[in-house]
Amino acid sequence: MPSAPDKSDRSDAQAGAGAELWPREEARRLAERVASYDPSRPVIFESGFGPSGLPHLGTMCEIVRPAYVRRAFSDLERTRPTRLVVLSTTWTGSAKCPRTFLIAKLPPNTWGQPVSKIPDPFGECHASFAEHMVSLLGEYSWRRSKSSTS
Repeated sequence: MPSAPDKSDRSDAQAGAGAELWPREEARRLAERVASYDPSRPVIFESGFGPSGLPHLGTMCEIVRPAYVRRAFSDLERTRPTRLVVLSTTWTGSAKCPRTFLIAKLPPNTWGQPVSKIPDPFGECHASFAEHMVSLLGEYSWRRSKSSTS
């Protein structure tokens, strides 16, 4: 029986030539789904996160994944408008600050409150803990987008 070809000699571009990246696969399926829609109707990409702690890689992934699919979709459907909508769950009962963080920074009467009702523990630069965390995520995202385009 012949042995499998040695892939170590192939460049990364050759190795990936037959593979399709998942954002393109999702975009292709979405393009098929919306093909019958009015071409002026924007395709909406949605995401959401809870700003109950410092932004981290998982938080960024919640926004980056739909943004990648949106980009792939725009490459396939250049004339169709798109929008990315990111929701932040600041009012739900589950969007609460981690207890360890609160113990260190905020008085006990704020524990268990929705993050939109908790004062900004980092000073008075924002109206609430939630606004502060959302601004950190936005600031990080903005810096990353600027560095990737320069």
